[in-house]
Amino acid sequence: MNKKEIIIIDSGVSNTNSHLKDADIQGFCIHKDMTICDDIHDEYGHGTAIYGIIKSVSDIANIINIKIPNIQNGIDPIDLVKVLEYIYINFTPDIINMSLGVSVCEDHDLLYDICKKFNQRGTIIVAAFDNSGAYSYPAAYDCVIGVVTHIECTNSEKFIYFHDKTVNVAANGNIQRLLWNNPEVIFLGGNSFACAHITCIIAKILSEGTSDIYQDLKQRAILKCKFDKQKSTNQPKIPFTIKRAALFPFSKEMHSLVRYSHILDFKITDVYDVRYSSKVHASTNILLGESLSNDYTIKDIRNISWDNIDTLIIGHLEQLEVICKEANMLEKLVKQAMENNIKVVSFDPITSCGGNKKSYYYPIVNKSMLEPNRFGMLYRISKPVLSIMGTSSKQGKFTLQLKLREMFLKNNINVGQIGTEPTALLFNMDYVFPMGYGDSVHIEGNDVIRYLNSLIHNLCTMNKDIILIGSQSNTIPYDMGNLKMFTLKQITFLLGTQPDAVILCINPYDDVDYIKSTINFIESLSNTKVIALVVFPVTLKNMDTGIYGGKKLITKETYQILKKNLEANFNLSAYRLDDNVDMELLYAQICEYFS
Repeated sequence: MNKKEIIIIDSGVSNTNSHLKDADIQGFCIHKDMTICDDIHDEYGHGTAIYGIIKSVSDIANIINIKIPNIQNGIDPIDLVKVLEYIYINFTPDIINMSLGVSVCEDHDLLYDICKKFNQRGTIIVAAFDNSGAYSYPAAYDCVIGVVTHIECTNSEKFIYFHDKTVNVAANGNIQRLLWNNPEVIFLGGNSFACAHITCIIAKILSEGTSDIYQDLKQRAILKCKFDKQKSTNQPKIPFTIKRAALFPFSKEMHSLVRYSHILDFKITDVYDVRYSSKVHASTNILLGESLSNDYTIKDIRNISWDNIDTLIIGHLEQLEVICKEANMLEKLVKQAMENNIKVVSFDPITSCGGNKKSYYYPIVNKSMLEPNRFGMLYRISKPVLSIMGTSSKQGKFTLQLKLREMFLKNNINVGQIGTEPTALLFNMDYVFPMGYGDSVHIEGNDVIRYLNSLIHNLCTMNKDIILIGSQSNTIPYDMGNLKMFTLKQITFLLGTQPDAVILCINPYDDVDYIKSTINFIESLSNTKVIALVVFPVTLKNMDTGIYGGKKLITKETYQILKKNLEANFNLSAYRLDDNVDMELLYAQICEYFS
């Protein structure tokens, strides 16, 4: 009988363990510089445990141990690729056992490609998932058999088969007796040992002859399982090209489209509102208090010029329906648009439209967009993530994101972005997570965390240079007297995005202790650092009447005093949102922080 060939990539094998004194141990050591030597002595113990399990099939397999020095401290993905390439050139193994892996990988292409080459040549790679419960590689690749531990697998022969492209098998990784280096025997558990047991099972199947290893594993498993039905993170994009668009109504969400119309891929031709809004015939520049190059005179929606546009962008209409005492305003507008062959982007869900689904779009997140929940696995993120957070609503967080986006793109930095405003995709951001006013996110809790985590992972695989995200409203509650004060959405957003750095937007009238509590909360909930403060330059006219007494722009003198106090209190640089010089300085600080 021709023996199968198994290669173990690990920490070597102990040459002093008395339980292995009669074993025919073969192998060699590959150093970081790719020099080869004969010393495979395991100074750690892990490789000895793996060999101790796999040697049970030595009667049907030749086992070659490849030692990677200091592998207990982790292995660089590039070094792992080099080792696999060396094996590919010099050996044709039937199985490669990798009771190891990496959870952070910046260049998946190289590692995946060499694993795929082995797969196409007929070599089966069996790899363990990270014991911490995160996704790891190469175990998660579709060309590798990825192994986890399951309590139901109580001995070396029992395993569970999963109908899944990522997690394939669960086996005995429970606490068990293992050979080691010092001491010679220990009791330990982990995915590494489950992986070795699966290697033995596959070796036996191969020795019996098989044409489909997955089918054989499926037939021999004690259980066959499926994860939940959700299988996609492909968030729907706007399914049509916009060239000429009209906006309705001129609400807060539309302000950014007008302010930053110069970075849109389409032209805004008209802005509409209802006569009851007192905005019809008004100038957008006057309403915004700015002198933009594109100034629009707001028109009455009843006189909309359909011939002048290919798309109507409709904002949230709930409050407008109350003001106008008109129900189903969205439905009526969409129907008119469809009758005139006009596409529609709506911030509110379009639920009753007989038109072609490729002729309208609205942002939404629901369970159908979730990846399967694979034992709660999350991706570790390989690219820098910068988050914009705040102490209240209406303080320019999205404006700041657009300013930074514009500067990143101007400097040829490939920025990935998740926007929480419904306009995100109109600005060519990669994903929208519409959790603000008119929230259309229909998942919560852990589902939000793993969904956002998967989006950021997707951006990493697109080789973005930096990932920019922004939260909504305040981060911590002002008061505990009512459930509506609780910031559960913002907390799960923070947990799901795990930023490396945070810029905190604040108001001139914010209490110092509240700002301090917000910073402490952000830095304690996530392994991150608040690196700067951005002041929204509008304050209360009367502190006694609060927001009900109106607001006013702060003077330069007032801001300079505030800036000095903030920087003294928090040891953080403070910047003014409407000051272009300050924004350039903030951008420079961000680049320096991540360089």
